[in-house]
Amino acid sequence: MAKDVRFIDPSFACEVVLRNQSKALYESAQPQFDRLKQLRILGITSHITDIAFHTRYHHQIGLFRLFEKLRGMTGGDGFPRDFLWSFWPRLCFGQTGHAVFSYDTEKAVLLAAQVDQEFRLVLRDFLLPVADRIVACSTCGRNCDGKDAGKTEAIDWLDTLIDRNRWRQLHRWVAALKLTQNRVLMGILTGQRAGGADPGFAEAEAFKIMICPGCEWGGMVRKLNTLDSVVRDLAFSGTVSIQLDVDGLLADVEFARDWSLVNVLNDYLIDSLYSKLETQTAVALYQRVVADLMTKRKLGLEELFGIDAGTALSEDDLFETMYRNKFGKEVFQSELRTGWSTWEVAASVDKQRTAAEIEMEFLLKKSANYLHAPFKSRVFCHKLSKANSLAVSVCHRSLVERPSSYDFAVTCDKLIENRYPAINPNHVISLVFEGIIGKPIKHGLSEYPKSLADYSQSATDLLKGAAGIVKKRGTASPDADLGVVSVSVLGYDSPLNDPMDIQLALMHAALTANEDVRKKIGISQNMAAESLWFHMLLWQPMYFGKKQTKSTKDLIDRVQQDVLAEVLNGVDADTAARLLEVYTFLEALHSPANQVVFGITLPNLKVLKDDGSVENEYDVVSFIRKKDKSVEVWIWGVTIEQDINRKRADDQQKIQKLRDHLGSRWDSDIRIVSNYVYRDNGQVCLDIDGVIQRRSIT
Repeated sequence: MAKDVRFIDPSFACEVVLRNQSKALYESAQPQFDRLKQLRILGITSHITDIAFHTRYHHQIGLFRLFEKLRGMTGGDGFPRDFLWSFWPRLCFGQTGHAVFSYDTEKAVLLAAQVDQEFRLVLRDFLLPVADRIVACSTCGRNCDGKDAGKTEAIDWLDTLIDRNRWRQLHRWVAALKLTQNRVLMGILTGQRAGGADPGFAEAEAFKIMICPGCEWGGMVRKLNTLDSVVRDLAFSGTVSIQLDVDGLLADVEFARDWSLVNVLNDYLIDSLYSKLETQTAVALYQRVVADLMTKRKLGLEELFGIDAGTALSEDDLFETMYRNKFGKEVFQSELRTGWSTWEVAASVDKQRTAAEIEMEFLLKKSANYLHAPFKSRVFCHKLSKANSLAVSVCHRSLVERPSSYDFAVTCDKLIENRYPAINPNHVISLVFEGIIGKPIKHGLSEYPKSLADYSQSATDLLKGAAGIVKKRGTASPDADLGVVSVSVLGYDSPLNDPMDIQLALMHAALTANEDVRKKIGISQNMAAESLWFHMLLWQPMYFGKKQTKSTKDLIDRVQQDVLAEVLNGVDADTAARLLEVYTFLEALHSPANQVVFGITLPNLKVLKDDGSVENEYDVVSFIRKKDKSVEVWIWGVTIEQDINRKRADDQQKIQKLRDHLGSRWDSDIRIVSNYVYRDNGQVCLDIDGVIQRRSIT
């Protein structure tokens, strides 16, 4: 009597036994199952971090275990027994469709298809035989979207998969392709006839469950897949060991309460393990290299996906190929890979567009090779796996291998231009200053809107003008893919595509209407002015520099005059010092007076050490890109003491420290301008880029 096939599942500390038909199916495709021993389940992550080395073969054992439990169940509201074997191909054979490095490579394959039309046709022809197996379902009683679909619809699914980057589906098409090529395996499945206690097989349903996007059963199999992978990844990553009521979940796969827990744990893994910034940066680079090799026909689909398990590429094989590639080294050679730093920026991302389509908007040159651009420019913007998240990655390894400060500034500018206003401005501010300095920072920008609102109370007309500019620029465009609700305030219709829109609509109404209206909407003029300043200061590139209007300039000039009057009218020293910093910050917002294309100014900038303590603090600092393609950092020192030389001496060491940071990252790219603002004999004296100005109350 033939022996059963037995496995020990290390994650669940149990034995999995395959008998009869299950054993025969395993043995008929054993080379494909054995190939999974070479595929680490976390792809690139397992090769660049010391965590989670388990393979897809481990996962496969867990999926066998789940299917055997389904076979042994006789009741409950789980899977239908009359075609239960139809779930085996996706649940138990689907893993064989994964490429070397799993999803990371599968994303690269689709990326290659999106940037190279010839390769797209190669991929389409490769998978097209699967479409021939799609016919109307005859056994399943559900009326889902794919029930009556045939070959024509399957071809549409394939085209959509490729064009819309449906990377999670690709391995299932490849597994279906392998299934059609294994006559022994298909013969065993089609020989299963429902009757009595025996489950049956329906070929039409089996292929639908594998590849049909609208198949309801496909979604349930995906839940079972997650049930195993969540527990396994948690255990192998050393995060936590848990036990779930697997039998209860299988008995009621649609509604069991613990499915919510499985989803929560899966989300936790996405945030803590799958989606780390450094890993996603490496994956983004990896995908570009593999896509480039595929479009140049240096890597083939058959070897990547192991169509013939005997000639399939192993991860070690692909590792060596990547290591020999000039750009591939950036991924796998740790001293090169760790030269990349990445900042996440929350921003609206159209779900209907592929990552490649979005990322091409941020190319520094329209003619640049998209796949090579990050390696050439050393700075690039890429889409993260988390919804509505982009990232900017910068490589600094030496004064030779680094981006130009101009390219870095252009990337930041493009990020704002392309995603404004549906982007997190605080993330952009951190990106700009931490990227340019190379250290974490803190700043005091949030303290300024209230102070500036207090000094704007008498400038009613100027506030109205600025409010109109901010509302017009700050409201999301009606065709933005963010919502469909609109709001009307005082007859002004505003599309509520972003939560910020209602805030700006109310701000505009409060500043342009009378007191009665302000009482009705519950917003005072001062509150609205604070909202106005809050928005302008967070979004400085959209309101100052090249985009500054007369309305905003006149408002700043007026507030400066009022602040200056207090500074020079005998207030106590602490108040005078604080107000002179406010005055200087406003001066920095539109200095230099021309040539500025992009700029952000921060008050009370603190550069932090690695342990989070403060290394140095600067009164006001501006980062500026000019029309002549130069980049400058303006440092403003502020004091109410008349002895400015003492202030210069005190600041010398910390200014030199900032010069050192910038010099080590950017060499001579960045001009550093030191400016001072101080009181002197009843006037405020400004030493701006070597030119002395004196200002007094007019």
